[in-house]
Amino acid sequence: MNVAVERSRPASRARFTVWKAVRKNWAAYVFISPFYMLFSIFGLFSLVFSLYVSFHRWDGLTPMRWWGIKNYVELFQDEVFFTAVKNTFLLLLFDFPLKVVTPLILAILLNNRLVKFRGFFSHGVLSPRSYLGRGGGNRLQLLFQPGYGHCKLYPLKVRCA
Repeated sequence: MNVAVERSRPASRARFTVWKAVRKNWAAYVFISPFYMLFSIFGLFSLVFSLYVSFHRWDGLTPMRWWGIKNYVELFQDEVFFTAVKNTFLLLLFDFPLKVVTPLILAILLNNRLVKFRGFFSHGVLSPRSYLGRGGGNRLQLLFQPGYGHCKLYPLKVRCA
């Protein structure tokens, strides 16, 4: 019987310990609060407003008119919508695992102590990232180089030869 009494106490203690931890770490919560405020403003507001607009007829310039579920009826009668949904699921089925599982396997192999020449292979895997950035910067430098670059910058327009 003592066991049942002991098991019922942690639920009430859990709430107390959570608030105790919040009071103890209040500075950390102050530092992470800007993220939650910005997420609320730009993330949640846009999500709710998009849902609100989906029930209206609106071109962005004229006042909104209540349209009800006519937009959704029109959407589900459109063949292009179903093609887009099918393509999205195909990408999810084939592209996502390839982009998640392959790097995970490479990371596990590169961190395994049994693999010889780990440094050589990790350089081969990671160096293209730095080379791409460097190459893009070089191409921009060639485009906008004063004197012989392909694009000449003027105050109001860009002219490419």
